[in-house]
Amino acid sequence: MSAAEQVSRRGFFRRAAGATAAGAVTRQAPQPPLRAWIIMALHWQYNDEFSFEEGESADDRLFFDQEQADDACKKLCDEFFTSSPQEFEPCWPAYDVDPDTATWDDLRSAGFPDPFYVKELST
Repeated sequence: MSAAEQVSRRGFFRRAAGATAAGAVTRQAPQPPLRAWIIMALHWQYNDEFSFEEGESADDRLFFDQEQADDACKKLCDEFFTSSPQEFEPCWPAYDVDPDTATWDDLRSAGFPDPFYVKELST
């Protein structure tokens, strides 16, 4: 091995320190996402007369893209709304609708909450 091919530890670290100072960083730690979202679910209880809202909980998925969170939330809401309001039996007196003919759109316009919603996590 010639003298030009030999690398001393001192020379290696001197060049590495100089390269880093000059901005030639070889590895950078990945930056954590700046924003994250979760899906919140409302809990519904049935008391032999009607269903009523009782608390909420977080879904076990974490999203770093709001559009993906919104899409997943929409799928969950669509699944919830496949049954009829008459099958679900909401607290009819709380909404100004006819219990026999009410649709989910009628209930939602009268204030019925979406069963799932997207929440941004704060830092």
